Amino acid sequence: MLRATASGAMRTILCAVVRLLNDARTLVPHLVTRQILVGAGHIAGDGDTRPAGNGLRDLRGYVFSQRADQMRDAVSSATTRARPLINTRDEPHADAEHYRRMHVIVGDSNIAQGSTLLKVAAMDLLLDYLEHGGDLSDLALADPMRAIRDTCHDMSGGALLERVDGRTITSLEMQAEHLGRLRNHVAQDIEITALHEAALDLWERGLEALRLQQPDRVATELDWAVKHQLLTRYCQRHDTDLADPRATRLALAYHDVSPGQGLRQRLEGAGLLRRFVDDETLPPGGGHPARDDACAPAWRGRRQGRGPALRSECRLGGCSTRRRRLLTCYPE
Repeated sequence: MLRATASGAMRTILCAVVRLLNDARTLVPHLVTRQILVGAGHIAGDGDTRPAGNGLRDLRGYVFSQRADQMRDAVSSATTRARPLINTRDEPHADAEHYRRMHVIVGDSNIAQGSTLLKVAAMDLLLDYLEHGGDLSDLALADPMRAIRDTCHDMSGGALLERVDGRTITSLEMQAEHLGRLRNHVAQDIEITALHEAALDLWERGLEALRLQQPDRVATELDWAVKHQLLTRYCQRHDTDLADPRATRLALAYHDVSPGQGLRQRLEGAGLLRRFVDDETLPPGGGHPARDDACAPAWRGRRQGRGPALRSECRLGGCSTRRRRLLTCYPE
């Protein structure tokens, strides 16, 4: 029996007990549609696979996300039977009287620092917005699983999604609505960092690139656009298409994190991949060896969650954006 596999990244977020389920369900529309910004890009291999210039509307075989087609539920504790966007299994990984773990498992395997920054900062600001009484319930989707697939395969950002109240909204409009509410939120004297500002700016520019169908506007910052440009140039140079195994190997090499084999360092050196945090900013890892299992971030969360004053951090490669909850990510 053949089993489908997909790359991805998981995130562990420390939440107050009373807000976990409500916040999890409220965040579903964002998690469904954020792939138009922070998706890693993926060769789906269906239909005509020849890249069409720098535009996106006529592109076949290239989609926003590696992960979207693998999701089977919105919010669930049954991660082995039906892969959900958010795992709510009761594993607090901190003081169970006060905290619960919101386990987001719908993330793609991001390489670009811009994608990671936007993914982490957006979630951080959305949770802050909800903690301050913000409301996203009017954006609830009627069928999140259909919506995530439709969004993934419509590279215009114009996938029409049905809401619970019967109205419709496009993927691009959904993300623009989230951004607008956060802009209003931070305008109310909410303290944010320079990295949060950079993330909000990238969010806005990413949406504009989609509206204009000009991925080159963010082709050094967001993974789906970086990879789209890389594959397009390769296929045009070699007079081939995305069905070519060489294109598939190139797409896989993009996600290789090993210094000698992966493309990240070469792309950064050539100015084709922007860095938001340089090597000098990153703390050395030699004094903090990683544990061998996938629960290492949770172990760190347990230590912080029991502290007298929880002051968690939202990190991009070790650079703190200083928020109030622990946000970690690790590859699946």
